[in-house]
Amino acid sequence: MPVLLLLVLGFALSCGIAIVVLFLFGQSMFAQDITFNKNFEGASLGKIEPQSPTAFRCAVEGQYDQRGPTHGAHGCAMLVSREVIDKVGMFPLKFFIYYEEWDWSARILKAGYKIWYVGDALIYHKESVTMGKKSAIKVYYHTRNRILYMRRNTNPLQFSVFMAFFVFVAVPKSVFYFSYHRQFQHLKSFFKGVFWNLTTSSYSPV
Repeated sequence: MPVLLLLVLGFALSCGIAIVVLFLFGQSMFAQDITFNKNFEGASLGKIEPQSPTAFRCAVEGQYDQRGPTHGAHGCAMLVSREVIDKVGMFPLKFFIYYEEWDWSARILKAGYKIWYVGDALIYHKESVTMGKKSAIKVYYHTRNRILYMRRNTNPLQFSVFMAFFVFVAVPKSVFYFSYHRQFQHLKSFFKGVFWNLTTSSYSPV
């Protein structure tokens, strides 16, 4: 393990930021569920249920042990060089929780650094202890910050496509789901997150 820690640290110092595989207690394994091309491009975040034979086979066979650049770092599992923090700044205060690491990742990439995935290192993470897995406040911040992230990190065309999907797919789906399950506080939190973006600037001092 010390060797792997030094390895991840080395990538962080040379590239700017390094991330690892996450095992979520009792839930799912997040890994780079991908096909890297020969230039290690096009990595994306995937999810595999640990109860399935596939998850255990992937873990044992090292399917996700390959390393390469990716487009975002999960906030609970990263090493970052001091140089990056000095140049880019810290997490944006506007988000408070959820999506702040993805906004930070976008700023880091724009500054010319790389985010490097180190697949042969992993951590164990207890997910959603602070907010709860299905709480109304989690719905609020997820909804609010998903839109905020897109406002801050997309061009007009990309944002238009996102909003079309959000209005015609995400909103009806959420209304139906929360109404069907009689989670009216969750539904209220969902729309509260939407309307926050209509009245609040996307600017963050950090």
